Amino acid sequence: MACLAHNSMIDTFESLFDLNPTMVFVQDLQPGVVVRTPQKLAKVKRVVAQPTGGLWNLCRHLGLSADENQVVSVHGEWKQLGSVSVATTQVCPFIYTIVLDSDEHMGVFVDGCVCLAPGNSSHSSAPRVVPPQVNRRAKAFIPRQGVIPSGLPPQGVVSYL
Repeated sequence: MACLAHNSMIDTFESLFDLNPTMVFVQDLQPGVVVRTPQKLAKVKRVVAQPTGGLWNLCRHLGLSADENQVVSVHGEWKQLGSVSVATTQVCPFIYTIVLDSDEHMGVFVDGCVCLAPGNSSHSSAPRVVPPQVNRRAKAFIPRQGVIPSGLPPQGVVSYL
């Protein structure tokens, strides 16, 4: 699952034959745009945005801010971001998943890091990302596992087709 923070920058190209990359915010990424991967160029099938409620536990690695479950390449090995960085609560209105028009998972250049993005056949529906539970009195976040709080409707996931 790819869970990128709002305002993450993606390396894109105008076409498969373009040699000049352009940086685009993940929230502005459109289907059909070509993104740079370590193996080749790939087209975006869709971008899935999920509201977070305003705050989210994010990890930072180099220039990347993403969910702790985001898989990144670290020295040539795929690792969950939470295993190489500590999550902190940050302002983040949405998290995003880039789904590629490909039959395989591929790395995509995001904020200078290579993040694993799912291929279209392996990602038939929107990701189910669990928002953290907020302890308002202590201003602390308690991660929830496998449960979507009642405050978030199941239709809270927006997909750009």
